Amino acid sequence: MLCGAVQHTHNIILIVNNKADSKRQQTTTVDNKRLFNGFVLTIAFPLRHNTKQTTMEAQDNKTIEVPMGNTKEDITAREAIISDVYRRWYEANPSKAAYNTNLKDYINVRFLSINETIHHASMSYLSTLAVLQLDLILKTAHQVGKPAKPKPNNKNQADFSKILIMECPLIGIGTAKLTVGVKKKTGMKIQYCITAIET
Repeated sequence: MLCGAVQHTHNIILIVNNKADSKRQQTTTVDNKRLFNGFVLTIAFPLRHNTKQTTMEAQDNKTIEVPMGNTKEDITAREAIISDVYRRWYEANPSKAAYNTNLKDYINVRFLSINETIHHASMSYLSTLAVLQLDLILKTAHQVGKPAKPKPNNKNQADFSKILIMECPLIGIGTAKLTVGVKKKTGMKIQYCITAIET
């Protein structure tokens, strides 16, 4: 069982081994470890009980802190963390796409994907934590409900013929919402935004 599934009320501490095995897929569980986009999560308590900011060790042995507050500085810090997650994901995925098992098709990550997710997810502590599991979400999220029409007044959705809403359960966080846009001319699926569903 993953450490993140243990029912405790302790503050969360993410202790990350910076020597992640790139050959393992993100969903692999080995000796109570879980990959977080190139980071190996070795200890985790449920995030919903957290009262302090999350800390984790980056690949350069520096500690990354995910602030919980809503100040301008907190949001800016979370924006930088999300940007770095995408940068690392791009480095590991030169095709800029991940195969989703539910859609049986690739979900592509573009500049729009990064901008929308940074803008929306950085506003929330839980959403920022959800983005740390970007690869898992892209690969295993499942569609819920019927496709929706793009918002008529949203120019960022103008190239889409429809919008797919997908969800992915995340240990300790709850559920991540993945919004996917389907391109009008090609049918290509584009990751539009990722946030946590907060109740």
